Amino acid sequence: MNGRLSGEDCVDTDNDGIPDAIDVDDDNDGIPDVDEGDGAVDTDNDGVPDSLDLDSDNDGINDVIEGGDGDLDTNGDGVIDSNDSGYTDANGDGQADDSVDNDEEPDTDGDGIPDYQDLDSDDDGINDVVEGGNSDEDGDGQVDNPSEDTDGDGIADSVDGLDGHGDANSPDNDTDPTDPNSGGNGIVDDSGIDSDGDGISDSVDGLDGFGDAIDEDTCVKVNNLMSPNGDSANNYLHIDCIENFPSNTIEIFNRWGNTVYRAKGYNNSSIVFRGISEGRANINVGDKLPVGTYFYILDLGNGSKVKKGWIYINR
Repeated sequence: MNGRLSGEDCVDTDNDGIPDAIDVDDDNDGIPDVDEGDGAVDTDNDGVPDSLDLDSDNDGINDVIEGGDGDLDTNGDGVIDSNDSGYTDANGDGQADDSVDNDEEPDTDGDGIPDYQDLDSDDDGINDVVEGGNSDEDGDGQVDNPSEDTDGDGIADSVDGLDGHGDANSPDNDTDPTDPNSGGNGIVDDSGIDSDGDGISDSVDGLDGFGDAIDEDTCVKVNNLMSPNGDSANNYLHIDCIENFPSNTIEIFNRWGNTVYRAKGYNNSSIVFRGISEGRANINVGDKLPVGTYFYILDLGNGSKVKKGWIYINR
């Protein structure tokens, strides 16, 4: 050993002056890393481990609140640090002196899933994302576009200030996600039966894994923007949870009504639209379609109403 620190040893996620390697709370959300899994757990599957994720379940309610320390985050940025009134860390371990020191983190409904990992913390059938006043258009229990996180702090862009680690995020808390009678009608009938462990009881859950659509096809969302320019971002047309509907058909048209793409069983992997023409009408096979707006018709093949909309190709 030469005594020199590696780059990994010098990483300081929360910028508190204490490297993650010796910081007991790497993201300053008030929940010790040992409780969050020390980098081995990623509840919402967004690529940011819970120990570095300020919203571990992507329900739009920051972990500092669901972990019981919301009153210490006086500026509402999702972290407890020197920017908050009354902050102290006398022993320099990276965790605020006054943060709740629990053997277990708050678990309002007693289902074994702490609130910061639970999409319905009080089991009232109304997901936390809704009770927290945030938008959830596809009804999957998570904020809109949960995987879009420009600054990598675990807070989705749709509810984030985008300024870096720990951004202002003060949702209009319409109801209390820890009170089953606030916003809901009390505990749901099968409270405690949660086959996929996402905190949403089976009777109101799609049972497909963490963050499921309440209604069968509400999870389907066509991402309107494509940029097939050779990099790894948005290089094909992504349709959320289309894999659940293997009998789907999709047809894409240009503004003159010419079909440029048609497929059955679109699946975001082997069958995808990459902005390449299939040679319908006057467009040659293999041509890269020009920048512009295109239109789609999507039939899920399950008897539901056909979905129509637009996509924009940028290169």
